Amino acid sequence: MAPEIQTNGGSLSEVTGDLNDSFEYVGIGRAVDIWSTGCVVLEMLTGKKPYHYLNHEIQIIYHQGSGVPPRLTPEIQQCELTHTFLNNCFTIDPLQRPTAKEILQDPFANIMPQDYEQDV
Repeated sequence: MAPEIQTNGGSLSEVTGDLNDSFEYVGIGRAVDIWSTGCVVLEMLTGKKPYHYLNHEIQIIYHQGSGVPPRLTPEIQQCELTHTFLNNCFTIDPLQRPTAKEILQDPFANIMPQDYEQDV
C-alpha cells in the first residue's frame, strides 16, 4: 500500500465541496499504481511480499505511513537496473514518483531475456 493512502486516504480535508454540492475526492492518484507495480515486481523477484520481514500488520502500517519503503535484498541492490527501477517505484512523494509512461520507458522494463545474464 502506498504511503499516501494512509496519510491522505481518509481525511476529510481531502474532500472538497460543501454539503449542497457534489463532493470531489482528491489526494490519491495514479502514483499509487506505480507503488503497487514496485510491490508486484519485488514479490515476483524475491517470492516474498514487501515488508515480509515485519511480524505484525501494525508494523507494516506504521512503516508505510511513515514513508519507509520495503527493503530490497542485497541481490537487488547489486543490480543497478532493478535497484533503480524499484527505488523509482518506491519514491515516497507521489508527486515525484514516475508516471506509467516513464516506467514503461525505464531500461528495466525493456530488458530482453537474451540481454540479461544476471539472476535478479
